[in-house]
Amino acid sequence: MTGEGAMRKAIFMLLLVGASGSGLAVWELKGTNQSSYIYTDPATIHKNGSKATMSDLIEYKTRQSENDVYYQSSKVEVEYDCDEKQYRNLSATLHPYSMGGGDAVASFTSPDAWQPIPPGSGIEVLGNLACGKTAIKGEHKKKKK
Repeated sequence: MTGEGAMRKAIFMLLLVGASGSGLAVWELKGTNQSSYIYTDPATIHKNGSKATMSDLIEYKTRQSENDVYYQSSKVEVEYDCDEKQYRNLSATLHPYSMGGGDAVASFTSPDAWQPIPPGSGIEVLGNLACGKTAIKGEHKKKKK
């Protein structure tokens, strides 16, 4: 292959990778507890006045079941009321495989009732991220000298 042919192939591959990856979520680990890992995709944060929405992915450490439906992970869209410090799930899908893999085995599209955000909880960390608050309890920014 000539130098020009190799260059065209390299550019084509870069364009292909860029185009194919543009619709994929970039899940960032934000926390863990006894039963799950919590991921967010910051690109899904949308703000409207004092409210913000964000998509989360919950990766369960063991397979879950509910009404004979088995799942390993769930994707949830959550709405936060940043002024009132409350949240509600807008929609959710349950997936049979890790990291939202496989077709959804169940979905919920009716918003839940608003619930208060418990201080010091994982949902508080996620709410602060969605609402754009930098002061997350227990986290300190280092000043540059």
